[in-house]
Amino acid sequence: MSHSPAGTGPHKTTVVVSSQTKEVDKTETTATEQALNSTATKQNSDVAKPGMIEKAKTGQLRGGTKHENKIVENQWSEWKPTGIQDLDAIREILNEALKGGQSSIDLLNQKVQELIESKQKDTEMIEQLKQKTEELSRLLKEEREINEKHRMTQTQKEMTEKEKEITELRKETAGMKEETEKLKQEVESLRTSLSKAAGEKLTDGNPTITDLSDPNRPQKLCEKFNSLYDNLWTDAFEHVYKDENNEKLAAGRLVDIFRRCWEFCRECADGQLEILQEKFVRPEVVTEEINRQGLIQTFSKSELKMIKDARKAVAKHTLVNLTQFYWKTKARQKEELRPYVDACMEICWYAAINDPKLDFSFEPIKNKEDFRGYTKSGKFVDYLVWPAMYLHIDGPLLYKGVVQLKDNEGEREQM
Repeated sequence: MSHSPAGTGPHKTTVVVSSQTKEVDKTETTATEQALNSTATKQNSDVAKPGMIEKAKTGQLRGGTKHENKIVENQWSEWKPTGIQDLDAIREILNEALKGGQSSIDLLNQKVQELIESKQKDTEMIEQLKQKTEELSRLLKEEREINEKHRMTQTQKEMTEKEKEITELRKETAGMKEETEKLKQEVESLRTSLSKAAGEKLTDGNPTITDLSDPNRPQKLCEKFNSLYDNLWTDAFEHVYKDENNEKLAAGRLVDIFRRCWEFCRECADGQLEILQEKFVRPEVVTEEINRQGLIQTFSKSELKMIKDARKAVAKHTLVNLTQFYWKTKARQKEELRPYVDACMEICWYAAINDPKLDFSFEPIKNKEDFRGYTKSGKFVDYLVWPAMYLHIDGPLLYKGVVQLKDNEGEREQM
């Protein structure tokens, strides 16, 4: 019962300050050693248990590890003090040990308090640093947002300026386009006027000078002639071939239709020119016979050109009546061939009223170089497929004719 305080008080003191107060421990050990030696001298030798002083030196009596304390406790139980004097001696020993332990505890408490205060200061500094860090992060975020808004504002401003520039450029472009269109119209007007002026002076009977304002000038008629052969001729050939069941007969029939249209339009053009001249110089009330050949000789070139130009001006109306008349009196063709016949009439009529009139060749033997092969090659002509087109009689070639060739020398003409 009496050994519990001795084992408890010094033990707690040694555990707390063993690593920090070595000088205090040394003092306590010396005091304990002296107290034990004094007590051992006063008491009987059997009361001073062998090894107690050594245990006190090593700290086992004041408290050490659990294992060491257990050893001391076991030895203490073996040495059971007897008598009042033994108890007093032990009490003195414990009091001395408690005094030294209390000073160690006070020192330790002071150190602990200092550590706590230092820790509190560190905590406050950490909290302040955290607040500063958060404030810095907030400021950086605000700066980024401000920079982004500024960048967007600047970009929007630049876009607005660019849009204004684009609008101005579009206005300028529109104005330039309008001005260009006006200039084109003026150029076209001047070109037309120049063409007309040139036509009045140079085109009368001159095939080398072309009136660019004429939509049915020789070059345009050549294009229509080519289109007629490539398209409508092919369709008409299929219809005729069903009746003839022979390529040569079918091609010959289509060539014959074009030839008849050409002869008809050429005759009508010549007759119309004579009638127009007669109408201009002789009123309807005059009934006396007038020599038409003499009428032609009475007109000057400029006057005759005006009559020809007047005929061209109403040519499309004349063509309608002329085509209707041809179908009633000359055509004698099936309705399936109407597109082909009408196209032949259009080309032939405008070719006939051209000044000078165009010409077509239906005889490949006379102009061998002006024809090309159809579907076969050879040295001899089998039959005519499509006529050749010329700028005027004995004039330059505008479009090559087409013939079917063969190799047999004994048949038909040689190319």
